[in-house]
Amino acid sequence: MNDRISLKILRAELNKVLGLQQNPGKVAEFLLTQLLCCFGILGIGMAYAPMAFMDGGAKVIGPILAILGLGIYTCVVYAIGIIIRLKKGAKYVQRQEAKVAVLEERLERRNAVKQKVKD
Repeated sequence: MNDRISLKILRAELNKVLGLQQNPGKVAEFLLTQLLCCFGILGIGMAYAPMAFMDGGAKVIGPILAILGLGIYTCVVYAIGIIIRLKKGAKYVQRQEAKVAVLEERLERRNAVKQKVKD
């Protein structure tokens, strides 16, 4: 299961970077989308923040605000990570394709072994 999830994540990152490399104008679109997500999360947090200071509100709203903060952090880190991968260029693409190939091979071997056990 872990290899399948890792493979999906690696492919998604690779596809995102390849798409942005092919059309550099989409980089601004990508960054603006991430920025809008961050502002949306920030707006929700600001709307609920006063409730955290009400009597007993910190118990309920505090964890929600913490999760929203982690959401903003994730939006920012994801965008920075993709930009760094874009700067690495062809080296990143080659390494990522090699990782994908290794994981695909490992999954094929595992499926072949499972098939032999079933037969």
